[in-house]
Amino acid sequence: MLLHFSKFMPLPFLLTFLISVLPYSALQAQAKNHRSDSLTFKFEQDSARLFRYKKYKPYLNIDFRNAYVTKNFLSLVGIRAGTTLDGKHIFGLGYYILNEFPVFKSNKIKVYQFDKINYFTLFYEYKLYKGRVFDVLLPVELGYGSYSASLTESPETKVHSTMIPTGVGIKCIFMAHAWFGLKFGGGYRYVWERNANIGIDGGYFTIGIRIDLDHMFKDIRFSRLKHKYLQQLNAI
Repeated sequence: MLLHFSKFMPLPFLLTFLISVLPYSALQAQAKNHRSDSLTFKFEQDSARLFRYKKYKPYLNIDFRNAYVTKNFLSLVGIRAGTTLDGKHIFGLGYYILNEFPVFKSNKIKVYQFDKINYFTLFYEYKLYKGRVFDVLLPVELGYGSYSASLTESPETKVHSTMIPTGVGIKCIFMAHAWFGLKFGGGYRYVWERNANIGIDGGYFTIGIRIDLDHMFKDIRFSRLKHKYLQQLNAI
């Protein structure tokens, strides 16, 4: 083959050509491998940084809090946002209002019908047990707000009062998905307020939606990071 090729190209020129081209091709392959290794190393570093341990994590959930008081049904809906510390301590601020969904519309205690309830609450939760998909927590809270109610038989007769709700209970969280889960539990609520005839103290049960913002944001950012890495890798 070499002898046949040499009829058209002088042997010295052919040797010079091979000596020049072959090292250049090897250098190109080496540079490509180096670029690929650099991208992979950066991707692994960025991924490790993204999923590193964090002392503080965001916390958010939507809470439906229901109670039977003197055989009447009272329902509240609220949102709770805060911070998780070391994966065991959760603290933050919540806001609750009267649940106006038709299925919960009774919202009556004794001879009073509630027209409005709203209050803020500071809460703390201690994670008693942490499993792979199931957690048990002990929540306590202290709040401040107000309510207005009217007599069932005489709606024009109104009652208004500020209130200081407190509570303690137990809560369970089942994470069916890495981002979303179901929260349920119960406890006892004691409320300081001026109208003793209403009396909204008593046991309550709660059910709601748990949203793992930290896991959600990490997964979204990792997906974008991986997409960018693959694009750069394919462009080499």
